[in-house]
Amino acid sequence: MAHPVARRLARRPSLLYPLGAVAALLMLTFAPAAQAEVTDCDRVAAHPADPDKVLPGFNRDEIDLPKAIETCRRVLAERPGHARTLFTLGRVLYYSKRTDEAMPYLERAAAAGYRQAIFVLGFVLYDGSQVPRNDCRAAELWQRSAALEHPWTGYYLVSGYLDGRFDACGLKLSEAEIARLAALSRDHVTVGASAGRIEALEQRLKVRAAEQAARANPASPIKLFDKSQYSQEVTECDLLAAHGDDPFAVAPGRERAEIDLPRAIEACREAVRKDPKNPRLHYQLGRVLGYSGRGAEALANRQAAVDADYPQALFVIGYITLFGMNQQPQDTCKAGDLLRRSAQQQRLAGQLGFPFYVLQGRFDACPNVRRDTAEMLGFIAAARKQIKGDYYQGLLADELEARLKARL
Repeated sequence: MAHPVARRLARRPSLLYPLGAVAALLMLTFAPAAQAEVTDCDRVAAHPADPDKVLPGFNRDEIDLPKAIETCRRVLAERPGHARTLFTLGRVLYYSKRTDEAMPYLERAAAAGYRQAIFVLGFVLYDGSQVPRNDCRAAELWQRSAALEHPWTGYYLVSGYLDGRFDACGLKLSEAEIARLAALSRDHVTVGASAGRIEALEQRLKVRAAEQAARANPASPIKLFDKSQYSQEVTECDLLAAHGDDPFAVAPGRERAEIDLPRAIEACREAVRKDPKNPRLHYQLGRVLGYSGRGAEALANRQAAVDADYPQALFVIGYITLFGMNQQPQDTCKAGDLLRRSAQQQRLAGQLGFPFYVLQGRFDACPNVRRDTAEMLGFIAAARKQIKGDYYQGLLADELEARLKARL
């Protein structure tokens, strides 16, 4: 027989249960020890996910349904009101598509405070495949089973809430309640039983938290690089050291093997001397010094180009900073910031490269690196405008977009 507190919870009409307060009464609400004796009904149809089961239990396809129905009816006749048997009989009748017979047993078991029955009745109403769907009643039931710490309830209640299934029900869960409910399933359902579902919810909550943080701390407006602030006159440095992928190069690019490095270094040093604020020239001098194994000499020039938000420098210096190449000091978090800035400055390599490295988890330990999923999807969309039919770049954009959308 249910404890009086459980009966009050069963009758309570309000959807908005104070979950924390109810949880404090858990030890009083239902006493499975009082019904711990194994019955023949348990022996043929116990539920494996029932937290109050007295036997390991059977999956649906392992049950001889006609035999289970007959056995559980007999046990219930001998023990009227036995909550676990009420639930189990309702279970096997429901599996047999005898829904009209099943529902009263599930309702009686739920009213008696049997937490597996409360949860399953909510699931039946939420699923709506055999009875009219009733999301609000399901939410009410799941709040009760959550207060009774039914392990799977946390997953289903939070998932339904995030999917908007309870928007019309007046249900409001605080962030603390969402975290507690998610932990209820995470901490009590095994990895095998979860089959990836609880882990997927955990990932969804992480992405949600990151997006909430991003909305609370919006990115600063981006001022795009303006080449008109700097001379566009073609210098010998440009002719000898321009990069073919640099969108702001003023001369045809040269591959590394094509560059006369000593001559290019001399020409770029002279160009920087004459035009010391031009980030294009600083980038090109840094490029040829790095190719010559003199990366340490290039640090100041690289930094000058980065400080001016020169898009090609942001990506290249970000890349070599990530891996510590060309005598550039390795710094993962600095690299993440530079690569993101290159994407913001519409550098194609950054628009694809930054999300790629984020999805690898490279910057997970970097609080300074904004990893906003919506922003990265924007980078991918902008990149598509520059890809211009390149098959491999298109494949990468498709893969990154799919993985990012899976995080939402």
